[in-house]
Order: sequence, then C-alpha cells, then structure tokens
Amino acid sequence: MVDHTRKYTSCATLTIHAQGHTIYLPAVARFLLSLLGLFTLVLRAQPGALHFQHLTVEDGLTDNAVTCVFEDHAGYIWIGTERGLNRYDGQRIERIDNTSNLITAVAQGGDGVIWFTTLNAGLGRVDPSTRKVTRFQHDPNDPRSLPTNSLNHVLVLDDSLLVLSSRGRGAIWYHLRSGAAQCLGFRPVKVNDRGDTIARAENDWCHTAVRLDDGHIVLLMLRSPGPCVVDAQTGRLEATLAAAKGPITNALLDDGALYMGGWMSGMYRADPEKPEAVSYFPMDEEITSMVQWDDRCLLAATKVSGLIWIGKDGGIMGRSRHVRSDPSSLSSDRTTCLLRDRAKNLWVGTAKGVSVYAPSV
Repeated sequence: MVDHTRKYTSCATLTIHAQGHTIYLPAVARFLLSLLGLFTLVLRAQPGALHFQHLTVEDGLTDNAVTCVFEDHAGYIWIGTERGLNRYDGQRIERIDNTSNLITAVAQGGDGVIWFTTLNAGLGRVDPSTRKVTRFQHDPNDPRSLPTNSLNHVLVLDDSLLVLSSRGRGAIWYHLRSGAAQCLGFRPVKVNDRGDTIARAENDWCHTAVRLDDGHIVLLMLRSPGPCVVDAQTGRLEATLAAAKGPITNALLDDGALYMGGWMSGMYRADPEKPEAVSYFPMDEEITSMVQWDDRCLLAATKVSGLIWIGKDGGIMGRSRHVRSDPSSLSSDRTTCLLRDRAKNLWVGTAKGVSVYAPSV
C-alpha cells in the first residue's frame, strides 16, 4: 500500500476522520478551510441578503395595504389589510366575506375560532370550518355590547375571555359568555377648574397587549406613564415600566427581555421583573413590528426604512430594503408587520402587499 502521507512530510498536516477513513490535509488546505469558516461567519454576521416572493391584489388580496399577518394552528396564514381579511393556504387567497374594514389584528382561541379587530367596526369572529363571520359591535342602547368599535388588537386569554386594546376606552376585558366588559386604563385623571372630571383613567389608548407569562400581560398604553404590567385575569396593575420618550406601540418578549418600539425613533429594552431597568437604544428608524431572528439579533420592520437587524445590544447589524431594479427585494420600504411561521418562513406586511422569504427555496 502506498503511503500517501509521505509526499507531505515536509508540511504540517491536518487529520480528518470520516466514515472510517483517515484523510491527511497539508497546511495550505487547512488554511483554506479556516478561510472558508471565517467567510461563513462573516456571512452569518451580516444578515440582509433576502430574496422575496410577493402576494398582492393581483393574487387575490383585498388590498395591498397590509396591516397584520397571523398563522393559525393548522398553518394557514391570515392577512389583514385596510379593506378586509384574507386566508392563504399556500396556493390561493380566500377573501373572507363581511370583513371589508381596516383589520388591526388577528388571533386564535384554543377552540380554533379566529378573532379579528377593526379600526371602526368592532370585533369579528370567524368559524374556521365555514368561514362564517359573526360581528360584535357597540350599541348605545345595549349595556352588554362592546364599549367601543375602535379596536387596535385582540389577545385571547382563554375560550371565554379576550383582552381588547381600544382607542379611547383603554384595555377591555371582554367576557364572551356573559357579554360583560371591563374597561381599564391607567392615565392620570384630569379635572377642570370647576372640579369636573374631563378625562378618566379608562379614557386611554391601549395599542397592544403582550403576554408575559400565564399570569401576566403588559399593556402598551399611549397616555399612561409607561407600559403597564397587569394581572392577566383581573387587569390589576402590578408595575409600570420606566417612562419612555415616546408612544410605545409594539413589543417582543425574547429571553426574558421586553423589546419595544413605537411612534418614536429608537428601541427600548426592559426587564418586566425590574420596572426601573429600561434601556434606550437610539436609532433613526421608527419600529413598527419585531420578531426573533436568531440568538444574536432581532428583525424589525420600520415605518419607512424597510427591515433592520438589531443586535441585543441595540446595534444595527444589517438591512433589507426595496430595490426598484430587483423584483426579489422587499415590495416596499413601508413595512407594517412581521411573522415568522413555524417553518421559519418570514412574512412581511408592507404598503404594497406581502413579501415572503422562504429559507428553503
């Protein structure tokens, strides 16, 4: 047997054991392998080279102005727009009847029911089998009806209790079986010179409710001193996170830290268990939505600057923007919402439809 290592005796060698064989590589090969590993790390450290496919009105969407994207238990994608709700099965888009309103959020209960909120037409329920829609709206003559039709978000606590975020009536604990609604807000009460109350605590704008754990949620209240940590079942205020520099409208819980963005430039990071421990990371962009990307960074949608990857320390690690000459780039730099589905596909809601990045394609 010829000893193939003899010709490399003057060089340092790298030994690799694979499938029962021993392979000897000279130093130059080892150097090239190290360069390849370094190149791979560089690529991993610089996200942003994403290639998208797109869904628009030409594919069946009710409107190109996308407001929310949600994946249900069966893997269907629900897309809210300024002109109605859509259901996508991977092949075709189904427009949901009786939803021709601006959809602000979509959620699902454990019983499979789809819930959606609207800007000015109240709450909707979709039967997942028939797609029949039932509406819940404010009726001034019915004290058991919804307190308001102007809703921003819905969080399903269980099959009989929803937390609705509203414009002007705070957070609403809506009990489905009894029809009872409890409005909670945490803004300072305002009184005029005559002693009349002109703004009650519940006359607040709640933009979103984010689940922290089984027993607690955080309410992003625009007129309160800061985001409010409350008991999930009762709404009892337990803590107020340190005051922010602007209205907080969206948040992401990741590894115990709460990352927040909103109608101001920059991002906040808070520890819900230490309300005073809030850090601010300045940046030029207004963040509209966030998802976890990997163990090093988050992916954020921005109001006018496309997508940005933000490190856990607040540093910007990469960007993805619309390029007019590249049809596989983002549909628009005006990005409104994000979803990473269970297959790790990325769904980006924009002002010009949905852009979808599938890593496996």
